[in-house]
Amino acid sequence: MSNKDNPKPFVRESTGLVKSVSALDVLAFTLLAAGPLVLIPLGVLTLPSVYQGSSLPVVLGLSLPILLALAFNTIALSSAIPRAGGDYIFGSRVVHPVWGVIPSFMALFSFVVGIGTLAVLNLQAFLGPAILTSYPSTAPTVVSLIYTSKIDLFLISSLILIFVFALAAVGNRAWFWMIRVLSLIALVGVVVLTFYLFSTPGPLLISNFNSQLATGFNSTEVLANATAYGWQPSATASPLTTAGAMIFVFFFLAAPISAYFAGEIKNTLRSMTAGVMGGTAVAWLIAAIGLGAFFLAFGYKFLSAYGFDALVNPATAPSGAFSVNALVLAAVSSPSVAFFI
Repeated sequence: MSNKDNPKPFVRESTGLVKSVSALDVLAFTLLAAGPLVLIPLGVLTLPSVYQGSSLPVVLGLSLPILLALAFNTIALSSAIPRAGGDYIFGSRVVHPVWGVIPSFMALFSFVVGIGTLAVLNLQAFLGPAILTSYPSTAPTVVSLIYTSKIDLFLISSLILIFVFALAAVGNRAWFWMIRVLSLIALVGVVVLTFYLFSTPGPLLISNFNSQLATGFNSTEVLANATAYGWQPSATASPLTTAGAMIFVFFFLAAPISAYFAGEIKNTLRSMTAGVMGGTAVAWLIAAIGLGAFFLAFGYKFLSAYGFDALVNPATAPSGAFSVNALVLAAVSSPSVAFFI
């Protein structure tokens, strides 16, 4: 509304929200939410073993257009309805309020229940093995703090969660700056690892793996141990294994979660287009290069047997020794650089 005395249009300021999330924030958040940096270490073990025979170029090639379509759908919805709330807002407005409640409740439930377990998972599945592989002398302390003592694990996990929630309580700026820093550190780690994988000859990688014996097995024993428990050196791909591998990749690289911040994103259409579409494409590229570097460096056959020992073999899978950290250490040699990665 306007009048002669006050020609300035009336602006209703009822929400109190300040649009402070930029395109760079959306890009950084999409990269971390998409999870290429988690897909690489898990995919190196899973794709050649659980989905043995599936072609990595085919799986990644077929996944890309689906990922971009999902990204476009997220951009279109969040731009047409620029409200914070994501699936709840979209489902309620487009279909029916019940359809908005269902995915929103699922997301809320998984966040509330899952966020505590993620701290424990990262400590036991990623940080613990990385320290043990790079610095074996610290094994008694690490095992006690992270694996044996439930009280110590609870306290460390609680401190991590308090730190993350404290940043969120301070405001969006502090939290998204943490996302930017983590994204940059992670990208540097991937670049460094990829350089080592592409520049180190395959025979030298295997030689390093054999001399370090981080898993307790040399390369020949890895193959023999997997074969003794049913692993086959070759398997023919099927549509089912290819589809399963695509779902595995899609689970990590699909990142529509940025739409939940739509109400706080500056220039929603432009920021979401640059952040989500660009972040999805970059995440896919990082995953493709990282996985490809491992497959070219160590060979599909070896990684298939190694992944079998890590995930399927009842004799070795429970030990956790066959993690990607031993492969990183074989490529990098320096324990400190391997730990950073």
